[in-house]
Amino acid sequence: MKTNLRNWFLFSLLAVFSFSLASCGSDDEVTNTPSIIGKWQIEKINVNGMEIPQMGTAATLEFKKDGKVYAENFNFPGLNIFKQPVEYKYNDKDGTISLASINGKILKLTETELQFEGTMPILGGDVKAIIACKRVTTATTK
Repeated sequence: MKTNLRNWFLFSLLAVFSFSLASCGSDDEVTNTPSIIGKWQIEKINVNGMEIPQMGTAATLEFKKDGKVYAENFNFPGLNIFKQPVEYKYNDKDGTISLASINGKILKLTETELQFEGTMPILGGDVKAIIACKRVTTATTK
């Protein structure tokens, strides 16, 4: 009887230990979401399915922690949407973003890539734009 009771106790202890390990799944881990804060070089802008060529030096967008974005060398014909600085709003929960006259959604955000799409008013109508960028620098203190 002592052996059965001891075996039952060890089995119960093993079962409790097994269940406690099973509850420590990978969904308990904290994931680091990449930040939009930093300087991004625009690689291409696609408007209504047509790529808009850059003129001259590569354009950059620098997203600051204070909710402002600064554009440098933004020389895309017909896309004069940035006045310095431009306020932006980014919701990392649902991926929505608004800056200048663009309201849209983040399509891709990694440590090195940013791609977002949105609609913006050009020549009296709304057009769909997709902007693809690569990271130049990480977060700044401003």
